Amino acid sequence: MAAEDVDIPLSSSGDGWEIGASAEQYDTADQRGARLEEVYSQNRSNILVDGVDTIVYDGSVTRNARTDASSSEVNVTNALVMEAYMSTLLPVTNGTVDLYQLALISKDTPAILLRSEATLSANGDYTFYTIATPTIGSDDGTDNEAWLTSRDGYDVVVATHDGQYVAFAQRQDWKKEFDGQRIGTPDGKTAREDIYTENDGWIDSNEHNQGRIDVGVGLYAGDVDNLTWLTSVGIGQNETEAVSSAVSVIDNGYETERRKYIPWM
Repeated sequence: MAAEDVDIPLSSSGDGWEIGASAEQYDTADQRGARLEEVYSQNRSNILVDGVDTIVYDGSVTRNARTDASSSEVNVTNALVMEAYMSTLLPVTNGTVDLYQLALISKDTPAILLRSEATLSANGDYTFYTIATPTIGSDDGTDNEAWLTSRDGYDVVVATHDGQYVAFAQRQDWKKEFDGQRIGTPDGKTAREDIYTENDGWIDSNEHNQGRIDVGVGLYAGDVDNLTWLTSVGIGQNETEAVSSAVSVIDNGYETERRKYIPWM
């Protein structure tokens, strides 16, 4: 049972879309973390993405910000800009990773933008991963299809079913490519199995799959004290629309997207 579930309410985000999102804090015997829980359109019954997990690998151990955190906090701001924030403390081999994440819905583009900042107290050979589970369509994602494409220097994974498309992109500073990507299925190897359960620091990359899929992408960081990166989820009625949505908001950056809600700034 989740202890805290906060919503960014449905918001018009351009191209006739209304998008909402939620973040969740877990408080059970084996889960004390947090994650961006759902991305949905029109209403809560049309869930497009069920869970966006952040995974940390320090070169030795693998930690999931939802299941392996020692503590977490989740809330939503509603002053001028509605944002969900998630603060998670993750134990690693010789210290901790303090992960702080902010998520907002773009004001004029059908997309979610997630900003992640990790402060690392221990040396390590770090890789960060994002795992998302598309659940597009009336069958809860049973017959989804996903593939790797590119746009304007970005690697993008697109998932689709029932005439709806969801695109995932990532950026760290000027780096727009994934350090490996896994599109997984339960009858093969899922992205979660590859990245979290069996993690050896490498993704068994592929570029296409279909069925009940999940999607995982990597970001190699090395031995750093601090790392900030962006993840976007774009939505559209075709591949071009979804990819353009994901790329445009991540190209704008988090502060630019936030300022759109504050016109006098």
